[in-house]
Amino acid sequence: MLKGMGVKAGAPDLIVFWRNPGFVIPRIMFIEVKAENGRLSTPQRAFADKLEKCGFGYYIVYSVDDMASICRDEGLVK
Repeated sequence: MLKGMGVKAGAPDLIVFWRNPGFVIPRIMFIEVKAENGRLSTPQRAFADKLEKCGFGYYIVYSVDDMASICRDEGLVK
């Protein structure tokens, strides 16, 4: 379905935009959600590499706790 909408193979599941107080430019992080033993496909790894080379945060989460930890680390929640 998403491919028909123009989404590229390997694109992450979530894209999060936020602005830290005092900063004009919003921050962006990309998140791939995986099952407990899930692995990135070849297109996902290639997409992740491109994002990381551009300086974006790219994360793989396996649980809600992983996501909460990333949000705390990035300053989205206390």
